[in-house]
Amino acid sequence: MVRRSSARIFVGLVAIAVLAAPLAADAGPVRGHTAATTHRRSHALHVGQLGAVPVHSASATAPINAETAANKKLEYHGGPVMLSSHTYTIFWEPTTCGGSPCSVAPGYNAGINTYFTDAAADSGGTENVYSTLNQYYEIKHGNKKHVQYAQTFADTTVDTTPFPASGCDSFHFGSSGVCLNDRQIRTEIKNVIIAKGWNGTKSNAFFLLLPSEVDTCFSSTSTECAFTEFCAYHSAFALPDGSPAIYANVPYGGTNLQGCASGKTPPNEANLDATLNAMSHEHREMTNDPFGNGWWDNQSGFEGSDQCAYKFGPTQSPGGPNNGDYNQVINSDFYLVQMEWSNRSLKCVQRGT
Repeated sequence: MVRRSSARIFVGLVAIAVLAAPLAADAGPVRGHTAATTHRRSHALHVGQLGAVPVHSASATAPINAETAANKKLEYHGGPVMLSSHTYTIFWEPTTCGGSPCSVAPGYNAGINTYFTDAAADSGGTENVYSTLNQYYEIKHGNKKHVQYAQTFADTTVDTTPFPASGCDSFHFGSSGVCLNDRQIRTEIKNVIIAKGWNGTKSNAFFLLLPSEVDTCFSSTSTECAFTEFCAYHSAFALPDGSPAIYANVPYGGTNLQGCASGKTPPNEANLDATLNAMSHEHREMTNDPFGNGWWDNQSGFEGSDQCAYKFGPTQSPGGPNNGDYNQVINSDFYLVQMEWSNRSLKCVQRGT
């Protein structure tokens, strides 16, 4: 496992084939994005957790100045991007979490789905953070194709399947005693995709959301776990038919609001907004670096959202049901989500420049 900095965490757990090559099965630990890593373009590329959102105390909060901006520019590494995005939400909410009922805040699931519905409704616009992504592209067979702000909210499900036995060697965070490793997360996503008749494609993004007080770690032996090291991450794995499942593991932000929230008064319910910020971070990184060989900075290994973690830019208030701070109005709803790196402007921006 390679950890380039406190704002980016890597461990190799999946093997992804890029471009035309089929996806491979699970592999052992390998390196993630480092300047020294050789990224292969036509063979199996082994990637681990990509673009992990750090806990707030571990984030790189210092602004990027003019002297360092040139070293932060995202470079293209030859792989695919998500030219369009179809989002799916999986709420894994068994009856019990350890010895207590599983719980989420009232309106939490609906709020998550409303965010994706709003982001889809604003497709093609230029006034929210997703509109920054059309500057990135893929090159296949000599043809350059840019990311399009073209989203649909495809489907959602609540799965009440009981959690398996703890997949972590030791308890890390949360009061439930439940801790799931990445292999268990991927098994759940695979099972739901098959049961629902969904498909794994380069355009489908699957978000696995956990209830309150449930921890998750990169592996059974890893000490890199939610709420102490990260608030979410994205990666990908091969489904049984060989198609890719591009996914994000999104634990419940309210389990550690101090570590995963914005530090501001949010426009919506606090637990919801903490999760929305981490989820938005991962969705945008899934778009221009779904397999680890898309767009990232050679100097730091950061993806675009990593470079802007917990940087929100100018805010307005009051907004939303909570009359809090907001920096995005998406389909007439108020949100506070971090900015995105722009290669055009060489800085973090709130919208498409």
